[in-house]
Amino acid sequence: MHFPSWESFATTVESLEDQIETHDDSFLVPNQHLSEDDLNDLEESMGHEPDLPLIEYELTHSFCSLRQVEAAAENDWLDASDQPGWTMNDWQENQFLADPVQQTLYNPYNEVIICNVIYKDMEGGMLMIDVNHPDAVDALSAANNGVSLEEIIATYGGDEEVSGAATADFTHPNTCFYESSKSIGIQLDNTYGMRASHQIRERTFDNSYNDVNVFKAFTRNYKKKGSKMKKRRISSSARIFGDLFSIDERPTANPLDNCNYLKPIDDTGRYRKKRRSKVKARETHVPNLMTGTSLDELESEHRQRPFYNTITFEN
Repeated sequence: MHFPSWESFATTVESLEDQIETHDDSFLVPNQHLSEDDLNDLEESMGHEPDLPLIEYELTHSFCSLRQVEAAAENDWLDASDQPGWTMNDWQENQFLADPVQQTLYNPYNEVIICNVIYKDMEGGMLMIDVNHPDAVDALSAANNGVSLEEIIATYGGDEEVSGAATADFTHPNTCFYESSKSIGIQLDNTYGMRASHQIRERTFDNSYNDVNVFKAFTRNYKKKGSKMKKRRISSSARIFGDLFSIDERPTANPLDNCNYLKPIDDTGRYRKKRRSKVKARETHVPNLMTGTSLDELESEHRQRPFYNTITFEN
């Protein structure tokens, strides 16, 4: 998708999030007295689709999204769940974006256009390509054909005299970080399973004085029906807890002393009968300082009925 600014992108994300909640509440609230099995049977008979606002957004914009690719992969993974050797970890979710709402706005190559710049998540960091540069197509083609981020910048990054088509925000191994994504599958018993995932993503608004990092965690729920695992509404929740750190991103910052304790965080989403439960927290900090966390200092907790599983945010 193409947005005039990151603020427009963020507004669209929040609008879609609100639409999903309103749409799902229209089914869940009047039927929440039902048992989980009865609720799932009713949902199937009605043909209720929890992600309908995302599907309608894609159809309205005639857009093939990353979410569609991920949803198809999830369905294929579940369809094979009656095969010998199948596990909850066979489906490897997108390594950059765990959030289906944000996936709706990215193409299958992990790209979104903001103003005149293509932002592309890659191994090693974020690639940014000026769409008006004569080498833009070549740089993007290289990125989509396995050329590393370092090589792309070396070839298309320009120099002090001539601006290049590409720039990059490299992910440097560090104790502190402000972008992260992780997902694991967990077999809870012979009948129930979950996918536990979380992410930290930066959102920088137009005036560049309002740097917002968003922390999200998701609990996806599955239950065996017949011989296969199915997406099911199960009482569940997600939680983010631990410590946040402020990270000095100025070029003059000392990399050994640019991470300072900020404050604790503990946010829990509602415990409800959902296919996908979530929690979201966002933090705004001062210019030149990003809000993130430090290694082993922040975790997400994923609850499904009596089961709890915790995973750590990693760089």
